[in-house]
Amino acid sequence: TKGREQVSLLDIFEIPLLAPMPEAGQPENWSINLNQPWVHLGSLVPNNQLAQAITEAPSGIWNAGYGHSDRIVSNHPTVEDSGSSLVIVKPESGEFVLQRLGADPWHNYSRKRSLLKLLYKGDTYWLNVTDDDYANKNFAKSFPEEASSDSRTIPLKGNELVCVSLTPIFKGNHYKVAATILSIP
Repeated sequence: TKGREQVSLLDIFEIPLLAPMPEAGQPENWSINLNQPWVHLGSLVPNNQLAQAITEAPSGIWNAGYGHSDRIVSNHPTVEDSGSSLVIVKPESGEFVLQRLGADPWHNYSRKRSLLKLLYKGDTYWLNVTDDDYANKNFAKSFPEEASSDSRTIPLKGNELVCVSLTPIFKGNHYKVAATILSIP
């Protein structure tokens, strides 16, 4: 694409790869050849058949059996044995939480944070959401700039899949984030 095309969720591209570049807890990483363009091959349609094909059913989302639901110690066996830093799950339920963090002192706008409270196989996870497209498309109107509330909670609709990702190691932990939230019509 040479950086000129918009890449969307569920697009299929042929990407020129150079070599595997695994990192601790992220064995699927590859180095990309930046001198060759990506070739757009098509797009998948979100439907029940796709949902069944991509949904995984781990017993938990990198559970360590202690402490925080949003992180796991980098050398924990659960991370080492998983073979991937990504998992796509169908939550039992969930709430999208938008928080206003206050004004940015260097800019003229209000900072916000998106969290997902996710119930999966009886465990509750609090995950930072990195999927700005989902937040903007589904919840931007419900939390306008002029809103007086510092927080807004909106339940998920029940038709979502969540791609949970482990971050690179930060301060001895891999953090769990909701990288993508996919609504299935």
